Amino acid sequence: MRSSPAGSAQETVRGAIDLTIGRTEADERYLFGRILGLALDALGRIYVSDRQIGSVRGYGSAGEFLFQLGRTGDGPLEYKRYPSSTAILPDGHLWIVSFEDKVLRADPAQNDVSAGLEVVPVGSSRSWLYDGLLALDAERMLIATGGEPDRRDGLRRRRVSLRDGRTVSKTNPWALQPTPEEMGWRLSPKFSRAELAEAEEWNAVGYLYGLGGPPPYGTDRLMAFSTDGRVALAVTTTYRVDIYDSLLRPVTVIERDERGPQLTAAERRNAGVLMADRRREEKYYPYGDGDIPDRKPPLRDLWFDRDGRLWVERYLANEPREQGADVYGADGNHLFSTEWPRGVDFGLGAIRGDTGLGIQTDALGIQRVARVRFGGEEADA
Repeated sequence: MRSSPAGSAQETVRGAIDLTIGRTEADERYLFGRILGLALDALGRIYVSDRQIGSVRGYGSAGEFLFQLGRTGDGPLEYKRYPSSTAILPDGHLWIVSFEDKVLRADPAQNDVSAGLEVVPVGSSRSWLYDGLLALDAERMLIATGGEPDRRDGLRRRRVSLRDGRTVSKTNPWALQPTPEEMGWRLSPKFSRAELAEAEEWNAVGYLYGLGGPPPYGTDRLMAFSTDGRVALAVTTTYRVDIYDSLLRPVTVIERDERGPQLTAAERRNAGVLMADRRREEKYYPYGDGDIPDRKPPLRDLWFDRDGRLWVERYLANEPREQGADVYGADGNHLFSTEWPRGVDFGLGAIRGDTGLGIQTDALGIQRVARVRFGGEEADA
């Protein structure tokens, strides 16, 4: 394992929105409810998995509706509840997770992608495979990226063979998995000892803390999963990311000595309003305005893109206008930094080459898909 600071790359690549899909008019083909998956194929077609609509829709490179892949129902090519994650895995196929139901696959190279939709037999994998993004490792073992964490034993990762349905489990302790107490989270006083004991039995104590924390800009955990099976872990208050391979073996550590920018007066007021709303909703919310830090944490989010690069999103001083990230290669070397217009969420990792698909959400909760092109222009000093 090696520790890697930021590399010598100094270029800051800017991104610009060149396409938006989503309307408020009556054409339902362009309306989204809750987007759970995004994918971009080699032909520039865009795939959108939507929980509320219950289907995966395909759009052309100009944003025009092309086809629909499945729908909610009880049929073999339908989603029992809804389609969740959607991604093109290293084998080139488009993979779709039907939540708590099945795994489906289609070949984007076909002229009629919808005609090639098929159910993938995954043997005795059971429901653990249907709870998040899928990954495909070098041994053609399918992985549910989320895994099953256990504070006592580490993380259990299960992989299922696409050849014979054989399921293999691997358990390994994770670094950077602090307890809620170590992260400074507070437990709401409303929970009884019996509830705490039950949560401990189900390894869900963090859930009880999570109901009340962290406060705005407080310490939080970050996890990212690559479609080749790698895992990245961090906490927001330290610029340190630990990366593991598909078998949960340590690969590298990315570490930088950085602090986040100071909160502006407006950001502090907005954080206070948010906490006041939480106190109204939750009588025993355990945080007050005095718990808002003076600075934002250095890290905001993590994700792997579809080329296997790790994007480490930072809080910026000019956050009202832009968002930004440092991008690292598979060996942990810093490739470049990037900035893009505020309000585009790339957390689903749907970025290939210099093109990314993100989600824009307006004040009314209406979602749109934004395509961002990252160019080679350097940022202004």
